[in-house]
Amino acid sequence: MVRWDEDPIYKKITGYYREFFATSHLATALGRSPKTLYKWETIGLFPGATWIYNSESKNGRRRLYTRRQIEGVIAIAYEEGVLSGTKRFISHTNFPDRCKELFKHTRGVLPEPIHDWS
Repeated sequence: MVRWDEDPIYKKITGYYREFFATSHLATALGRSPKTLYKWETIGLFPGATWIYNSESKNGRRRLYTRRQIEGVIAIAYEEGVLSGTKRFISHTNFPDRCKELFKHTRGVLPEPIHDWS
């Protein structure tokens, strides 16, 4: 089983490297495809990423999420029955509103700096 937090992305911000995760990490955590998450974002069922960086890849910009955000989304998804294994429309739950609230409170919070790379 693949863990959602394998192979994080490290970005240098304010002089320190910090841990981030891409849309693919979040999608793995929720058992959905990245395309589904993009659709949710487009139709307002999921908040936009807090951190975006311009990638050198052909795809351009990359959405980045913090560990705190993804772990919060996972907890909300379980509580709202989104990860229960049964087909449930997230629009019929409080999942979208609770995720928006989570992102509102974590928007300005940087991940802890990584001081030791050993």
